[in-house]
Amino acid sequence: MPDKNYDKEYSQMLKFVLAREGGYSNNKDDLGGETNKGITHTTYDSYRRSKGLPTQSVKYITEDEMQEIYYNNYYKASGADKIDNPRLSMYVFDTAVNMGVSVAKDLYKKAVIILRNLNNLDEINIIPMLKLILRKRNGCKVGKIELRM
Repeated sequence: MPDKNYDKEYSQMLKFVLAREGGYSNNKDDLGGETNKGITHTTYDSYRRSKGLPTQSVKYITEDEMQEIYYNNYYKASGADKIDNPRLSMYVFDTAVNMGVSVAKDLYKKAVIILRNLNNLDEINIIPMLKLILRKRNGCKVGKIELRM
């Protein structure tokens, strides 16, 4: 990866995310449409326009562009850069990439509120709580109990 002023944690988290995102795809059944390294053509077009550059196929995204998009649009936008616990920060960042920034922020906020109400602010315990909230949000079964919001 290029030598940028990204913090070490972000670079490691990005490697984790990219290992799961794959390369170029233009599957007609994928709602995101044309995608490369997890970046949709819509996100890439917005990024290029914001830089005063002409749009082009996301197939041609550079490493620098990809890193900057993930850093600004997901890592910083989700608040993952402000979380001291690297494991929790990774969870929020990855959730932002896969479910959207607003969902990641909302899940983190709900977990913190629940833990505050329990008078337990140990961030390590937020991760299982985020997973439970995520399951509840998506209406899946946990054991014999079906959770729905």
